[in-house]
Amino acid sequence: MGRSTVMNQSTLNKLKEAFLFGATDKEACLYADICRDTLYDYQKKNKEFSDQKEEWKSNPLLKAKKTVFDNLDKHTVAMWYLERKARNEFDLKQNNNDEEKNFIVVRWVEEKEKNANSNTAS
Repeated sequence: MGRSTVMNQSTLNKLKEAFLFGATDKEACLYADICRDTLYDYQKKNKEFSDQKEEWKSNPLLKAKKTVFDNLDKHTVAMWYLERKARNEFDLKQNNNDEEKNFIVVRWVEEKEKNANSNTAS
């Protein structure tokens, strides 16, 4: 009689769950209570699982990007995003002659937040 496989539906569900919340292969294997060799052997025999695993691993990054996008109407989030995506224009840590421009941007954000807060208070 053959040895029963540890790669049953319960194990596969645990691996999926772990990968969806951003676990590494090592962490997912610990979570599913299997060794990495078992995972890698399974992937070799099941190419579609390997592809699916990579998609699951992207989930936290996609979720974070969507959260940022969904909150771009908040000035602090918009400024944070611009500081990272448009550094030449909005990086507040530049060590060049753009200090005045950065001061103006910061004041603009502060003024917008103040106006938004006063509008919600009324």
